Amino acid sequence: TVEIVSHTYGKEHAYHGKVLGLDPSGGSTFSLFPANNATGNYIHIVERIPVRISLSRSELTDHPLRPGMSVKVKIDTSHHDEFQTLVSKVVLTDPSYATALYEKEVDIAQEAADKIIRGNL
Repeated sequence: TVEIVSHTYGKEHAYHGKVLGLDPSGGSTFSLFPANNATGNYIHIVERIPVRISLSRSELTDHPLRPGMSVKVKIDTSHHDEFQTLVSKVVLTDPSYATALYEKEVDIAQEAADKIIRGNL
């Protein structure tokens, strides 16, 4: 479960949701606002993990979140052993995100490795 707390609209508001998955990127790759390292806003890439979170529609309707707002996010990981490791639950609704580029990559690499091994026997 996820709890997001925002200090806007004159008081503190909590939003609730769940983690859908991890996005296959890191750092500021898909950041709405790029990091401005010249001002000392330096965040190590390993500290930034893009997580896709589904929030309650009613909470967002009552108090919309806007780009650039500061929030505090708490993700309950106490039940992590119930989930498969590193399996994204993100559902792509836009086909422009899909690619078949890597479908045969593992097979090609395995064939190359097998050929090298056979050549060294």
